[in-house]
Amino acid sequence: MAPTDSSQGLTSPVRVQTNAGIDATGSRPEVGQAPPATGEAARRHAQRWRAAIDTNDTETLTRLLPTLDGDIDQPGRDGKTALMAAAAGGDPELLRRLLRAGADVNAANHKQATALLYAAWRGDAAIVATLLAHGADVRRRASNGWSALTMAAAKGHRQAARLLLAAAAEVDVRDVYGWTPLMRAADLGRDALVELLAGPGGADIHAINASGQTALHLAAAAGNASTFRLLRRLGGDPDRADFAGRTPRAIAIVQRIDPD
Repeated sequence: MAPTDSSQGLTSPVRVQTNAGIDATGSRPEVGQAPPATGEAARRHAQRWRAAIDTNDTETLTRLLPTLDGDIDQPGRDGKTALMAAAAGGDPELLRRLLRAGADVNAANHKQATALLYAAWRGDAAIVATLLAHGADVRRRASNGWSALTMAAAKGHRQAARLLLAAAAEVDVRDVYGWTPLMRAADLGRDALVELLAGPGGADIHAINASGQTALHLAAAAGNASTFRLLRRLGGDPDRADFAGRTPRAIAIVQRIDPD
């Protein structure tokens, strides 16, 4: 089973952006265009800023941004920044404003996840493209070894994965268990991602994880019949044993999947 959002250092609550923070002329003030909070007000402002980051509350971040006094990358809990919250919350306008204000596109939280990993997990191709255009490092990995491509593969986000591959993402990057993005996609039955990753010149379909399992083993074990058949067409070996002596063919038969 793929790790949960929390294991990546990614928070899940998302609030929908509204028109809060738009002035009477219909424009949004940039950082420093409104008087900064001072004294006790500044302390409360910083508390609200951090709390909004923790819950991906992009509406509140948008409202607080013009009076932000201090580091644009000041984090919330677990080292998460406002840019990461904008990526996780799917708020492209706030994301662009933060980047214009100098937010560090490659800042990492305490689990080494960057804004690009948050965007890939969400699958927002436009935000992924914006971050890449601003210099996001496509090869950065979280502390468990997951890259942005691993995130996109596990979640089934084909367009985000395409953008990452076009930006030279490492297709066979391994996590701490030796799993590649292809393996994550196979385990979760993400056929479109399997086809994208394992196409000509793509992922090594015969790569093994720390247990000696290939993507074909994982598709069989998960009972993903269509994924198993797809990997077989792409050249997956049904008779390669893992470190416990199990072959994809034997696993498929147990799962009532035709191994041929």
